[in-house]
Amino acid sequence: MENDATHRKLYERILREVKERNYAAVPFALSHEELSSAAEQYLGFLKIDQPTKEKFYCVLDHKDDASQIGYVRRKQEELSYGTLDDKEYFHFNEHADEKFAPLLTGGVEVASFWSQAKKIYVAARSAFAEIMYAMETEFPGIYHEFFPPGKRPKFYLRFLKYNVRGLGGTLARGHYDRGGFTLALAESDPGLRMGKNDKNLKEVEHKRGHAIFMPALKAPKITSPEFHPTWHDVIQKREVKPGEETARWAIVFFADPYNMEPVSAVETHTPIAT
Repeated sequence: MENDATHRKLYERILREVKERNYAAVPFALSHEELSSAAEQYLGFLKIDQPTKEKFYCVLDHKDDASQIGYVRRKQEELSYGTLDDKEYFHFNEHADEKFAPLLTGGVEVASFWSQAKKIYVAARSAFAEIMYAMETEFPGIYHEFFPPGKRPKFYLRFLKYNVRGLGGTLARGHYDRGGFTLALAESDPGLRMGKNDKNLKEVEHKRGHAIFMPALKAPKITSPEFHPTWHDVIQKREVKPGEETARWAIVFFADPYNMEPVSAVETHTPIAT
Protein backbone atom coordinates (compact mmCIF):
# COMPACT_ATOMS: atom_id res chain seq x y z
CA MET A 1 0.00 0.00 0.00
CA GLU A 2 2.84 2.36 0.88
CA ASN A 3 4.42 1.77 -2.55
CA ASP A 4 1.07 2.46 -4.24
CA ALA A 5 0.77 5.71 -2.31
CA THR A 6 4.31 6.73 -3.32
CA HIS A 7 3.58 6.02 -6.98
CA ARG A 8 0.31 7.92 -6.78
CA LYS A 9 2.07 10.92 -5.31
CA LEU A 10 4.65 10.80 -8.13
CA TYR A 11 1.88 10.63 -10.74
CA GLU A 12 0.07 13.63 -9.26
CA ARG A 13 3.28 15.68 -9.21
CA ILE A 14 4.13 14.74 -12.81
CA LEU A 15 0.63 15.69 -13.97
CA ARG A 16 0.74 19.01 -12.12
CA GLU A 17 4.13 19.96 -13.56
CA VAL A 18 3.23 18.89 -17.11
CA LYS A 19 0.07 21.01 -16.97
CA GLU A 20 2.00 23.99 -15.58
CA ARG A 21 5.09 23.95 -17.82
CA ASN A 22 4.81 21.06 -20.35
CA TYR A 23 7.42 18.89 -18.62
CA ALA A 24 8.17 17.37 -15.21
CA ALA A 25 11.39 16.87 -13.26
CA VAL A 26 11.69 13.20 -12.26
CA PRO A 27 14.37 11.51 -10.12
CA PHE A 28 17.31 9.98 -11.97
CA ALA A 29 19.97 7.87 -10.28
CA LEU A 30 23.09 8.88 -12.25
CA SER A 31 24.90 12.13 -11.49
CA HIS A 32 25.58 14.87 -14.01
CA GLU A 33 29.28 14.00 -13.68
CA GLU A 34 28.62 10.39 -14.67
CA LEU A 35 26.50 11.46 -17.61
CA SER A 36 29.11 14.01 -18.71
CA SER A 37 31.77 11.30 -18.62
CA ALA A 38 29.60 9.11 -20.85
CA ALA A 39 29.14 11.99 -23.27
CA GLU A 40 32.91 12.41 -23.45
CA GLN A 41 33.22 8.73 -24.31
CA TYR A 42 30.66 9.24 -27.07
CA LEU A 43 32.63 12.18 -28.48
CA GLY A 44 35.70 9.94 -28.37
CA PHE A 45 33.80 7.29 -30.34
CA LEU A 46 32.99 9.92 -32.99
CA LYS A 47 36.72 10.39 -33.61
CA ILE A 48 37.12 6.94 -35.15
CA ASP A 49 37.08 6.81 -38.95
CA GLN A 50 33.80 7.46 -40.74
CA PRO A 51 33.55 4.08 -42.59
CA THR A 52 33.89 2.22 -39.29
CA LYS A 53 31.29 4.38 -37.57
CA GLU A 54 28.85 3.79 -40.42
CA LYS A 55 29.04 0.02 -39.86
CA PHE A 56 27.21 0.66 -36.60
CA TYR A 57 23.78 0.93 -38.18
CA CYS A 58 20.75 -1.33 -38.24
CA VAL A 59 16.98 -0.97 -38.77
CA LEU A 60 15.08 -3.32 -36.46
CA ASP A 61 11.74 -3.10 -38.27
CA HIS A 62 11.67 -2.01 -41.91
CA LYS A 63 8.01 -0.99 -41.51
CA ASP A 64 9.08 1.54 -38.90
CA ASP A 65 11.73 4.05 -39.95
CA ALA A 66 12.11 5.15 -36.31
CA SER A 67 13.45 1.72 -35.30
CA GLN A 68 17.03 2.44 -36.31
CA ILE A 69 19.84 1.74 -33.88
CA GLY A 70 23.49 2.68 -34.10
CA TYR A 71 25.21 5.67 -35.65
CA VAL A 72 23.53 8.30 -37.84
CA ARG A 73 25.04 11.43 -39.36
CA ARG A 74 22.66 14.19 -40.46
CA LYS A 75 23.70 17.23 -42.45
CA GLN A 76 21.60 20.34 -42.83
CA GLU A 77 19.25 19.76 -45.75
CA GLU A 78 15.96 21.22 -46.92
CA LEU A 79 13.10 18.71 -47.05
CA SER A 80 9.37 19.09 -47.69
CA TYR A 81 8.64 19.52 -43.98
CA GLY A 82 11.59 21.81 -43.19
CA THR A 83 15.33 21.80 -42.56
CA LEU A 84 17.20 18.81 -41.14
CA ASP A 85 19.38 19.50 -38.12
CA ASP A 86 23.16 19.26 -38.44
CA LYS A 87 24.12 16.54 -35.97
CA GLU A 88 25.53 13.08 -35.27
CA TYR A 89 23.73 10.67 -32.97
CA PHE A 90 23.81 7.09 -31.74
CA HIS A 91 20.84 4.96 -30.68
CA PHE A 92 21.53 2.25 -28.10
CA ASN A 93 19.08 -0.33 -26.77
CA GLU A 94 18.69 -4.01 -25.84
CA HIS A 95 19.34 -5.17 -29.42
CA ALA A 96 22.70 -3.41 -29.74
CA ASP A 97 24.99 -6.11 -28.34
CA GLU A 98 23.80 -8.81 -30.72
CA LYS A 99 23.39 -6.58 -33.77
CA PHE A 100 26.87 -5.08 -33.49
CA ALA A 101 28.76 -7.98 -31.85
CA PRO A 102 31.42 -8.27 -34.60
CA LEU A 103 32.29 -4.56 -34.20
CA LEU A 104 32.75 -4.50 -30.43
CA THR A 105 36.45 -5.41 -30.54
CA GLY A 106 37.17 -2.17 -32.40
CA GLY A 107 39.42 -0.58 -29.80
CA VAL A 108 39.26 1.44 -26.63
CA GLU A 109 37.00 4.15 -28.11
CA VAL A 110 34.28 1.60 -28.87
CA ALA A 111 34.68 -0.35 -25.61
CA SER A 112 34.62 2.75 -23.42
CA PHE A 113 31.55 4.20 -25.09
CA TRP A 114 29.73 0.84 -25.08
CA SER A 115 30.14 0.27 -21.34
CA GLN A 116 28.87 3.78 -20.59
CA ALA A 117 25.90 3.40 -22.96
CA LYS A 118 24.87 0.15 -21.23
CA LYS A 119 25.09 1.73 -17.80
CA ILE A 120 22.94 4.71 -18.76
CA TYR A 121 20.42 2.60 -20.67
CA VAL A 122 19.83 0.39 -17.61
CA ALA A 123 19.40 3.45 -15.37
CA ALA A 124 17.03 5.17 -17.82
CA ARG A 125 14.95 2.00 -18.29
CA SER A 126 14.63 1.66 -14.52
CA ALA A 127 13.64 5.32 -14.07
CA PHE A 128 11.05 5.03 -16.82
CA ALA A 129 9.61 1.87 -15.25
CA GLU A 130 9.01 3.79 -12.01
CA ILE A 131 7.22 6.51 -13.96
CA MET A 132 5.00 3.93 -15.65
CA TYR A 133 4.19 2.35 -12.27
CA ALA A 134 3.13 5.83 -11.19
CA MET A 135 1.03 6.33 -14.35
CA GLU A 136 -0.53 2.91 -13.77
CA THR A 137 -2.34 4.31 -10.71
CA GLU A 138 -4.41 6.47 -13.09
CA PHE A 139 -4.21 4.49 -16.37
CA PRO A 140 -4.35 0.74 -15.62
CA GLY A 141 -2.50 -1.28 -18.28
CA ILE A 142 -0.16 1.49 -19.39
CA TYR A 143 2.89 -0.27 -17.91
CA HIS A 144 2.43 -3.20 -20.32
CA GLU A 145 1.98 -0.78 -23.23
CA PHE A 146 5.69 -0.07 -22.80
CA PHE A 147 6.89 -3.26 -21.09
CA PRO A 148 5.00 -6.05 -22.90
CA PRO A 149 5.50 -9.41 -21.17
CA GLY A 150 8.06 -11.63 -22.89
CA LYS A 151 9.14 -8.96 -25.40
CA ARG A 152 11.85 -6.35 -25.64
CA PRO A 153 10.52 -2.83 -25.22
CA LYS A 154 10.87 -0.20 -27.92
CA PHE A 155 13.26 2.13 -26.14
CA TYR A 156 16.11 4.14 -27.65
CA LEU A 157 18.90 5.84 -25.74
CA ARG A 158 20.26 8.65 -27.93
CA PHE A 159 23.68 10.29 -27.64
CA LEU A 160 23.67 13.56 -29.56
CA LYS A 161 26.40 15.83 -30.86
CA TYR A 162 25.18 19.09 -32.39
CA ASN A 163 27.46 20.77 -34.89
CA VAL A 164 28.24 24.48 -34.57
CA ARG A 165 25.62 26.91 -35.87
CA GLY A 166 26.82 30.17 -34.28
CA LEU A 167 25.63 32.00 -31.18
CA GLY A 168 21.82 32.12 -31.19
CA GLY A 169 21.58 29.65 -34.06
CA THR A 170 19.06 26.80 -34.09
CA LEU A 171 20.68 23.46 -33.22
CA ALA A 172 17.43 21.50 -33.21
CA ARG A 173 14.40 22.98 -34.87
CA GLY A 174 11.01 22.78 -33.22
CA HIS A 175 9.25 19.43 -33.13
CA TYR A 176 7.29 16.89 -31.10
CA ASP A 177 8.83 13.52 -30.35
CA ARG A 178 7.01 10.78 -32.18
CA GLY A 179 6.60 8.15 -29.46
CA GLY A 180 5.04 7.96 -26.03
CA PHE A 181 7.34 9.76 -23.62
CA THR A 182 10.86 11.18 -23.51
CA LEU A 183 13.43 11.56 -20.74
CA ALA A 184 16.03 14.27 -21.37
CA LEU A 185 18.84 12.97 -19.15
CA ALA A 186 21.63 15.52 -19.55
CA GLU A 187 23.15 18.16 -21.81
CA SER A 188 26.35 20.17 -21.92
CA ASP A 189 24.73 23.59 -22.23
CA PRO A 190 21.37 25.31 -21.80
CA GLY A 191 19.28 26.15 -24.86
CA LEU A 192 16.45 23.60 -24.66
CA ARG A 193 13.06 25.34 -24.92
CA MET A 194 9.64 23.77 -24.39
CA GLY A 195 5.97 24.60 -24.77
CA LYS A 196 2.70 23.28 -26.20
CA ASN A 197 3.60 24.69 -29.62
CA ASP A 198 5.92 27.22 -31.24
CA LYS A 199 4.03 30.20 -29.75
CA ASN A 200 4.82 29.66 -26.07
CA LEU A 201 8.36 28.30 -25.78
CA LYS A 202 10.29 28.82 -22.55
CA GLU A 203 13.86 27.82 -21.73
CA VAL A 204 14.19 24.81 -19.47
CA GLU A 205 16.38 24.65 -16.39
CA HIS A 206 17.66 21.10 -15.84
CA LYS A 207 17.64 20.20 -12.14
CA ARG A 208 20.60 18.05 -11.01
CA GLY A 209 19.70 14.54 -9.90
CA HIS A 210 16.66 14.62 -12.16
CA ALA A 211 15.65 13.92 -15.74
CA ILE A 212 13.21 16.01 -17.75
CA PHE A 213 10.06 13.99 -18.53
CA MET A 214 7.94 15.12 -21.47
CA PRO A 215 4.95 13.68 -23.35
CA ALA A 216 5.40 12.83 -27.02
CA LEU A 217 2.75 12.64 -29.77
CA LYS A 218 1.24 9.32 -28.67
CA ALA A 219 0.94 10.31 -25.00
CA PRO A 220 -2.59 11.84 -25.10
CA LYS A 221 -3.94 8.76 -26.92
CA ILE A 222 -2.81 6.35 -24.17
CA THR A 223 -3.38 8.68 -21.21
CA SER A 224 -5.55 11.82 -21.44
CA PRO A 225 -5.54 15.21 -23.22
CA GLU A 226 -3.84 16.66 -20.12
CA PHE A 227 -0.62 15.03 -21.35
CA HIS A 228 -0.39 17.29 -24.37
CA PRO A 229 2.77 16.58 -26.42
CA THR A 230 5.68 18.89 -25.71
CA TRP A 231 6.96 21.05 -28.55
CA HIS A 232 10.69 21.74 -28.13
CA ASP A 233 13.73 23.14 -29.88
CA VAL A 234 17.38 23.88 -29.03
CA ILE A 235 19.25 27.16 -29.46
CA GLN A 236 23.06 27.54 -29.33
CA LYS A 237 23.70 29.55 -26.16
CA ARG A 238 27.48 29.91 -26.09
CA GLU A 239 30.19 31.02 -28.49
CA VAL A 240 32.26 28.07 -29.66
CA LYS A 241 36.02 28.48 -29.90
CA PRO A 242 37.59 28.35 -33.38
CA GLY A 243 38.38 24.78 -34.35
CA GLU A 244 35.78 23.23 -32.05
CA GLU A 245 33.18 21.10 -33.81
CA THR A 246 30.70 20.47 -31.00
CA ALA A 247 28.22 23.19 -30.08
CA ARG A 248 26.40 21.00 -27.57
CA TRP A 249 25.92 17.38 -26.55
CA ALA A 250 22.83 15.77 -25.06
CA ILE A 251 21.69 12.34 -23.83
CA VAL A 252 18.01 11.47 -24.32
CA PHE A 253 15.85 8.37 -23.71
CA PHE A 254 12.83 7.74 -25.98
CA ALA A 255 10.06 5.30 -25.03
CA ASP A 256 7.58 4.10 -27.65
CA PRO A 257 4.43 2.07 -26.91
CA TYR A 258 5.10 -1.45 -28.18
CA ASN A 259 2.25 -1.50 -30.71
CA MET A 260 2.58 2.12 -31.76
CA GLU A 261 1.54 3.01 -35.30
CA PRO A 262 4.17 4.92 -37.33
CA VAL A 263 4.20 8.72 -37.15
CA SER A 264 5.29 10.86 -40.11
CA ALA A 265 7.97 13.55 -40.00
CA VAL A 266 5.30 16.05 -41.09
CA GLU A 267 3.26 15.27 -37.95
CA THR A 268 6.26 15.68 -35.65
CA HIS A 269 7.15 19.04 -37.21
CA THR A 270 3.65 20.55 -37.28
CA PRO A 271 2.65 22.61 -34.20
CA ILE A 272 -0.75 21.79 -32.66
CA ALA A 273 -2.91 24.89 -32.19
CA THR A 274 -4.23 25.31 -28.65
